Amino acid sequence: MTVVYVSPEGSDGSPGTNPAAPPSLTRALRAYRSDTEIRIADGDYRVSALTSGGGMKLIGQGDRVTLRAANAMLLQPGEAHGLVLERLTFADCPSYSVRIFYSSGVRVRNCKFIRCNTGLIFNKCRDFLVEGTSFTQVGIPEKYGAGDGIYVAGGVGGRITRCRFHKCGHYAITVAKDKEVLSERITIDSNIIDQYWGGGVGLALGSNRCLVKGNEIRRTGVEMEYTKAAIQISASNNIVESNIIEELGRKNYAFELTAFPFGGYEQHCENNVIRNNTSRNNGGITFFISPRRACRAADNTIEGNLVENDALNVEPPVYVYFETYHSADKPPFPGGNQFMGNRFRSKRGKALIGTDALTKSASYHEFGELQKKFPDYFRDNTYLKA
Repeated sequence: MTVVYVSPEGSDGSPGTNPAAPPSLTRALRAYRSDTEIRIADGDYRVSALTSGGGMKLIGQGDRVTLRAANAMLLQPGEAHGLVLERLTFADCPSYSVRIFYSSGVRVRNCKFIRCNTGLIFNKCRDFLVEGTSFTQVGIPEKYGAGDGIYVAGGVGGRITRCRFHKCGHYAITVAKDKEVLSERITIDSNIIDQYWGGGVGLALGSNRCLVKGNEIRRTGVEMEYTKAAIQISASNNIVESNIIEELGRKNYAFELTAFPFGGYEQHCENNVIRNNTSRNNGGITFFISPRRACRAADNTIEGNLVENDALNVEPPVYVYFETYHSADKPPFPGGNQFMGNRFRSKRGKALIGTDALTKSASYHEFGELQKKFPDYFRDNTYLKA
């Protein structure tokens, strides 16, 4: 592998193989396309759109390597297999910072994304890894919010782990399909999402067999005009387990299972498992389930979760709400969704289930009542006054 040294004072005429005569970063990326390790000295680099080849490593040599651009920071048209980005800061980019297409084995480690429209986009990639990376002030918080820390659009086998997210306008992490290409087996684990702006993790249409595990998600939507969930699922066959969700603002949901048409496709929310999570001290409903139009939010399993003092800004204190108002089919309560072995605690004296599927308008019920009426769907749930 060729090793190239660059610095902010580098020359466009230097080949870069001698550390004493470094080239510019733009020169290095144009001259070397693959199997090259570019070692980047501390400093501020102002660059335009850049392209690198497969097997290339861009390694910051200190903690103050900052890349700034007027457009896309690093554009990958494809076949950038084995690309490594390490110890780099991408800052002040009005578009996305890094967008990678059709590539496998990409590694992004210990980087920072600050004040950009979207941090990382993976289009139809395989087996990528994002580790130890932070995302701060990504996108905008106005109205519904825009801009994701990481956006995965189609692909198989990626992992996002031990990252930190703060003030991302849309969601910290969004996973969705790209046209007909699903996003499958994406693992999102051990991240800290302290939002204030948008939502936590969004599993949208085409997210399949993904795992969201062991994340800490706090304060989603505190400074937003519209509701943002800690975890929103508009997809099927995913597992969400062992996450901690707390201090969500206003009336933001901890878990939103919503099925609705989008972009000409029907987003169903079916056969997901939400288990062994902890949700506490949140402003809104814990589990909000809503099938809309002809889409289904059905056959999901919600089990073994601990809910403490949620629905702080909801009257009455509703922990679960099954909504059919927007559904064309008006599915019967509870739409095949199962609640098993969950524990609910509240300082407000009650933890209720609300729905508009049993009467013509919203009605509210205690867990014991529904466990008697619907034993196949409500089993072994307990309520304790805190």
